[in-house]
Amino acid sequence: MTAPPGALTWRSAAERNRLLRLWRSAVLATFGNSSRCVRLAWVLSDSFNSKTGYAYASNPYLADETHIPENKMREALRALELGRAITRGWVTHNGKRQRVIYPSAALLPRPSLGHGGVPRQVGHLNLSRRPRLPKTELERARLAASLREDGKHRARGEHGPTDEELEDAATTKY
Repeated sequence: MTAPPGALTWRSAAERNRLLRLWRSAVLATFGNSSRCVRLAWVLSDSFNSKTGYAYASNPYLADETHIPENKMREALRALELGRAITRGWVTHNGKRQRVIYPSAALLPRPSLGHGGVPRQVGHLNLSRRPRLPKTELERARLAASLREDGKHRARGEHGPTDEELEDAATTKY
């Protein structure tokens, strides 16, 4: 059986581990205020098969593993599906139709290009580029002045330069 569209798939155990780590992080960021969803996602992440990619856990099994009543667990499953964290489907196994749960790729951050074409995850610091500290008194004075101006704008409620613009100003040669 092929995975449904939008399901997270992998080719090796190492890729599975890397992708599921990103998936868990995205689920925590999205559903962090719902302990039921987080507990259910935690159990599901351990249940995703490394070859098929899906978990075929039943509702009673998931309720037992998460220590959540079955009706509340079903609500959490629905919330995860509506929040695009999981995709549910059906497979036929030994003549029986069985529900399966796939992790969804919809929550994963898309890589973007940082400075110099280095891939960068959205919302993460670009650690491959080290900021250059000002070396001359003139550079230090310009940086201090731009920081003071930014502080004045923020105090008045105006939008000053972004943190990236300030970082670029600090690393620019004058």
